[in-house]
Amino acid sequence: MFIKKKKITNSGIYLSFENANENNDLFKQLRCFAPKLAKNIYDQIKSKEIYDINISTLQEQNYIESNFVSLSDNLDPNGLPLAQLFWKKQNSEIDSCRTIIEEIAKIFINEDIGRIVLKEYLFNSSIKYDFISGNHQMGGTRMGIDENDSVVDENLKVHGIENLFIAGSSVFKTSGHCHPTFTIVQLSLRLADNIIKYRN
Repeated sequence: MFIKKKKITNSGIYLSFENANENNDLFKQLRCFAPKLAKNIYDQIKSKEIYDINISTLQEQNYIESNFVSLSDNLDPNGLPLAQLFWKKQNSEIDSCRTIIEEIAKIFINEDIGRIVLKEYLFNSSIKYDFISGNHQMGGTRMGIDENDSVVDENLKVHGIENLFIAGSSVFKTSGHCHPTFTIVQLSLRLADNIIKYRN
């Protein structure tokens, strides 16, 4: 409901907890411009269970026509062309991440859990940011009804070819944010059932 209302991509939220101590980034920064305040705060919390929480997200990426996989001129040891990936980020991932973290920040304030500091790149698209790819490039043979924007139909059969089927994450319309294995297995089982029916 939240995703539809805010018009953002599907996302996973990950929280990691560390005991707050004087070596945490927050105290390091605070000591630079307010050393007495930093010491007072630390003296008050060091006898309590206070945590520094790091929040990260894993984002679904919307379909971009300019992202694709092709065959390279470079060959593998067997003389076969290697795959070549053309892939880039887009602003929708940042917009989704910012929207989600802002919502979490409101919950933290309303429940008096703590306060969240957002990275500057979430508000300024000219700032480069580090990211970790899931290494699950998907969608190279997307599923769909129209052969002009897809490779396989709803039964994973390649458009226009009667006996060629594709199973794997390459048929996904988008990548989502979860690991793809369970979906791949389910699609493969469904394909096996369809091939049995097809052969009979």
